[in-house]
Amino acid sequence: MSNEGFRREMKMEDIYYQTLGNSSKCKSWISCTGIHKYCIMLFLIVLLLSGWQDTGIAADDPNLSPEEVRRRLERRPETEKVFDSHLTNQEKINKIIQILDKELVEECLRRLDEIALYLSPGFVVTMDSVEINSILKIPLPVSVDQRDVVIIMGNRRFLKLMHELSLLPKETAADLVSREITSALSQYKVLFDSYMKKNTETFASIDKARNKSIKYLGFSFSTADGKPTLMAMRYKVLALVLIAGNLQLQQAQPAVKQVLENAIKQRDMFYNEFYRHDAAHTLIYGSLYNRQILGTAVLETYIGSDKAQQILKTLGCKFKSERLTRYNAAVTPHDMNHVYEMEPVDYSKGELTVKYLEPLDDAKFDAIVDAATTAGQ
Repeated sequence: MSNEGFRREMKMEDIYYQTLGNSSKCKSWISCTGIHKYCIMLFLIVLLLSGWQDTGIAADDPNLSPEEVRRRLERRPETEKVFDSHLTNQEKINKIIQILDKELVEECLRRLDEIALYLSPGFVVTMDSVEINSILKIPLPVSVDQRDVVIIMGNRRFLKLMHELSLLPKETAADLVSREITSALSQYKVLFDSYMKKNTETFASIDKARNKSIKYLGFSFSTADGKPTLMAMRYKVLALVLIAGNLQLQQAQPAVKQVLENAIKQRDMFYNEFYRHDAAHTLIYGSLYNRQILGTAVLETYIGSDKAQQILKTLGCKFKSERLTRYNAAVTPHDMNHVYEMEPVDYSKGELTVKYLEPLDDAKFDAIVDAATTAGQ
């Protein structure tokens, strides 16, 4: 799909879901739904600020021949091709299930960076400056982390991994997840460093607002040439960390610690060095700093459930559990045809439970990390 075609599909004057075709219904739903409202709103702030950058395939680049454009399009992951097709929503889901059916655990882990399965195509949002300013704050509001949790749980490849890794011996699962975290974190760092190199000069210092527009290079959703974007690698790392926590893979603790240290370093840098809008935007969409996911993984890989519950009780925090389906369900709890149209969730293929910390602020997150680190020594 060309940049022009992509932007034509994703108009920013209204909010709608293409398979629903009823914008008024979507608006009504968003106005009355709590956490999903935040999920969609936060996730799509980047669309307004970045102008839907499409850096994966330069289909409109005059320097590319039609043949090269065709080759790049062909190199896109199968999942992206499915969502870019003219199939109905259910036909797309069926195709995705067929793709996942063929994947062994190792391949499934490797392909967890495919952005298409983290996104539901076709919906857009209009927000005014008041709404945007309410989110882009430092310290980060407690509500921002939930968006990532929901996006990850909506990925059917994540659901497949949660189930199939749970069937393996913990040592084997921990080894697979640890190696993938280390590899993904390495790739993420390269992409994040590139993002910083392109943008640092246009970031404003902490004591003044910037006076020129910033394009936030790197927050592209496109993987048209088969290469993962910064956003895709970010989701992959966080998904793996959430898996490690949920499956209590204590042997994956060193890998989780690497992610934690990187995330806290990012938080401290952006909190202390950059203007709040630039800092908040990058932390929300580009960093690994997600308190709910990291806190869950730290508690469950550092010390285990019993000590974790003691720490949470002391700090006034708690876990939340969600009843999810297997990856091959016709309708999952986070499919748009359930969220928007209220189609019943399909539990006929089996169930699984994902838990994560409820929203928490920086102080409670730091206290959890300190307590878990101390208890695990």
